[in-house]
Amino acid sequence: MKALTTTICLDQMQFYAYHGVTQQEKKIGNVFFVSLQLTTPINASFQSDEVTDTISYADVYACVEKEMQKTSNLLEHLCQQISETLYHTFPTITAIHIRIDKQTPPMGGQIERVGIQLSSIR
Repeated sequence: MKALTTTICLDQMQFYAYHGVTQQEKKIGNVFFVSLQLTTPINASFQSDEVTDTISYADVYACVEKEMQKTSNLLEHLCQQISETLYHTFPTITAIHIRIDKQTPPMGGQIERVGIQLSSIR
């Protein structure tokens, strides 16, 4: 079989967290959505049908959840922290595309979400 690269996707994971610049955001919190695309070679899983030959979606979720529990001022910093944790935890990952959105940010106007998107290649 040819070497294949696969993208694992986890879309719109929802968390309640306390990220933001203002004291209000850190005290009251907000709803955040995290979407990930993880590029990794997982050829063995095609034949074995075993989770040990791929990256467990549940384990990825647990890593993101742990990082979301830590408070950050900026979504940019949070994206970087999540990316670093995922690269460290899953060494077969070759690229990460992550998007984090904050629902109804306190900006003095009507806005559904604001967000940041980060792409990194190892």
